[in-house]
Amino acid sequence: MSKTYDLFLPWVLPDVTGCPEITAIQAVRDSVISFCEMSLIHQADHDPLSAVAQQADYDLETPITGSRITKVMRLWFKGAELAPVAPDDVGDPTIYNQQIGGVTTSYSTPKY
Repeated sequence: MSKTYDLFLPWVLPDVTGCPEITAIQAVRDSVISFCEMSLIHQADHDPLSAVAQQADYDLETPITGSRITKVMRLWFKGAELAPVAPDDVGDPTIYNQQIGGVTTSYSTPKY
């Protein structure tokens, strides 16, 4: 059930006297996007990807046109679910930059 953003104007415009409709519509759109990102209300499964040895980064294309990926909820490698890890807990700087001098990259089976 798809709706246009201008359907929300009767609830918005009375509280923002003098606001141009185009600005109010953009604010409604931004609010809808923010709600969807923070509430995680819109979720979709991604097709499987093939893992490549010694490759840490993968481009994820959205399975639904017009949407964007904001969070990977769960991930499996060879049938085992990988535990999520916060960026601050990543101890290997080469994950972010393969060109760091003096750092030896180690490769192993993914755990996180």
